[in-house]
Amino acid sequence: MPSRPGTPRLLRELNDRSALDLLVSSGPLTRAQIGQHTGLSKVTASQLLSRLEERGLVAVVGEQAGGRGPNAALYAVVPSSAYVAGLEVGPNRVTAGIADITSPVQFYLAGGASLIFGLYAFTLPHTPPKAAGTQFKVHDALGLDALAMLKNTDFFIFVAGSFLLCIPLQFYYTFANPFLNEVKAPDPAFIQTFGQMSEIFFMLLLPVALRRLGIKVIMLVGMAAWAIRYLAFGLGSEGPVMPYIYLGILLHGVCYDFFFVTGQIYVDKKSTPAIRGQAQGFFVLVTYGVGMLIGAQIAGKVYNSFLGTEAGLTLAQWNRFWWIPAAFAAAVTLFFTLAFHDRVDEAQEAVASKAA
Repeated sequence: MPSRPGTPRLLRELNDRSALDLLVSSGPLTRAQIGQHTGLSKVTASQLLSRLEERGLVAVVGEQAGGRGPNAALYAVVPSSAYVAGLEVGPNRVTAGIADITSPVQFYLAGGASLIFGLYAFTLPHTPPKAAGTQFKVHDALGLDALAMLKNTDFFIFVAGSFLLCIPLQFYYTFANPFLNEVKAPDPAFIQTFGQMSEIFFMLLLPVALRRLGIKVIMLVGMAAWAIRYLAFGLGSEGPVMPYIYLGILLHGVCYDFFFVTGQIYVDKKSTPAIRGQAQGFFVLVTYGVGMLIGAQIAGKVYNSFLGTEAGLTLAQWNRFWWIPAAFAAAVTLFFTLAFHDRVDEAQEAVASKAA
């Protein structure tokens, strides 16, 4: 069967995004002007404006005269449809700023913060690579020493589990926002930021949890959290039931910090200083590279199998859709529970106690 270039829903989303970007940069504009700038027909422009207006993203702000017939309505982005906030912490004061979607302040904040962090990097201690001054070797450039770590059974199980877990991850990263929009969740883009907020809390909790529970238990909690989050989305789609949906979003801190950050700590403990950079790069390649690439393809095919020729998924279809990554993540968690037996944290504590 030949592959389709795109689903109707995807094309609508691309058109909506293009029109929204145009209105942010050049609005207010009439329907005809939007069609001219984007290459869309008047009918398509009218349909996308109706969708954006229904979602509270654009509104009629005036009229434009000059042609035959009635005046043309002017559309502009609703400033309160999205906000950005920034915080600058200095030695003598703390400055906070907030701007709406139409303000250039957000770009000044992002650019200024990047400049500050860049300058701050020059004040950090000098940390040359461990192999500085040695002869260049293709073997080192390709990171083959990191590949040799796979001879260790526990490290191989860790890498395999990390790779497999990244496949269902793309269901969230790709389809969480369309899901929230279709179930009419309030301010979908805003409530998704609750996940990033929870990351801060669980990042602070992570050192205490690692000392008390150990690396394996923490990684298992992070894996299981992905299955629970998808289960929560599935249950939340029936109604929708917003408490379940909020739970699925807030679990992002556990999902990311307790698995990926802990995984990076594990790689750090398992590798020697000479190949630590190679090992971390290999871990990122396997997870964020290969794992998520395959996950994106699978998530897209699963979504399209539910979508068919329709414009979007029904609530019942969303329920079944989320059960698939939930089952996959649960299976990976079970596999990791039974196969991974490394006690690297306990071994290091034993070495430290002997040295003392």
